Parts: sequence; structure tokens; C-alpha cells
Amino acid sequence: MPGIVAPKNYERWLDTDSESTPPPDLLQPYPAEEIEAWTVSVQVGNVRNNDPELLALQEPDQRTLFS
Repeated sequence: MPGIVAPKNYERWLDTDSESTPPPDLLQPYPAEEIEAWTVSVQVGNVRNNDPELLALQEPDQRTLFS
């Protein structure tokens, strides 16, 4: 699973002069209550698509939810 770094910690995460890279305290599970998930377009899975609208909320297609 990819790591999630809070915006307030971006500078620490990217600090290449730090003795501890990456800072071990940032390698913790991200709080579930701070994560937001939503359905996105099926076009998201294709690297040829590069449009900000790909992140727009989509209504789930009931036919493909459990396929």
C-alpha cells in the first residue's frame, strides 16, 4: 500500500538533508477518519488519459460493483 503523508509533513518527507530519511515517525498508518474515498471514472486506469475531470465524483455503476 502506498504511504500517505499529511500536507503538514511534506517538507520533512522531502528533506534530503535529514539524518533519518524517510522520517520513521511518518511511516505510520494514516488515520482512517481522515481518508476520503469516492468512485472515479473507469478512465482513471489508463495512463493515456490525463484530465482533471478524472477525479470528479462518479455515480457507481450498479452492474459493475461486484463483477
